[in-house]
Amino acid sequence: AVRVAHADGRDEVITFTELAALSGRVASDLVARGVKPGERVAMMLEPSLAFNAALFGAMKMGAVAVPLFTLFGPEGLRLRMADCNPALLLLAPDKQDLAAEAGAEVVMADDAWLAHVARLPVRAPIASRADDMALYQYTSGTTRELPEAVKHRHRAIVTVAIAALYATGVRPGDRYMCPSSPAWGHGLWHGTLAPLGLGVSIAAYAGKFDAERLLEAIADYRITNLS
Repeated sequence: AVRVAHADGRDEVITFTELAALSGRVASDLVARGVKPGERVAMMLEPSLAFNAALFGAMKMGAVAVPLFTLFGPEGLRLRMADCNPALLLLAPDKQDLAAEAGAEVVMADDAWLAHVARLPVRAPIASRADDMALYQYTSGTTRELPEAVKHRHRAIVTVAIAALYATGVRPGDRYMCPSSPAWGHGLWHGTLAPLGLGVSIAAYAGKFDAERLLEAIADYRITNLS
């Protein structure tokens, strides 16, 4: 399903089976922590197993997933957290210094959390409706005074699948890569949700941008379609 090129040289490979199971276990973890359907679950994580399991796990149990860019500072995080008022924030271990800015329960999405989640039962997805809220995706704030949450319902996957087929040209069998962060609209919809929804393997980039590392990953993963 997903290949992640980490800036430090690591490669992460996640199968559809692994992602389906772990996201179901994350759904169980969120329910156990008291998250209710319709509540927001924020996640400040680089592309990784933890990010993808959290993204799909939140939606599986009926919550609204809110991906946040990992380079936001304290003010950027506070502003978005205050706006979406999430039940909790899943935070990358290297962002621990931002925990005090969250204004909500913080769960460190580290190896210990993944080990804990791996022991939980796989929760079946709720019977979501097309008009149920699925995601908030924040704009950068460059075109208006403040960033805005673009609110997407579950039906949006149909629209973006059409965009994948006719705009980015995704086809079965593609080895597809979108290095844009999934905290932004392009990386989230065109880089992650649309191709995965069509059963196409994706590749992502995590960490500080390095052109040589990206080119190395494009070659190693034999990418045939780059967005």
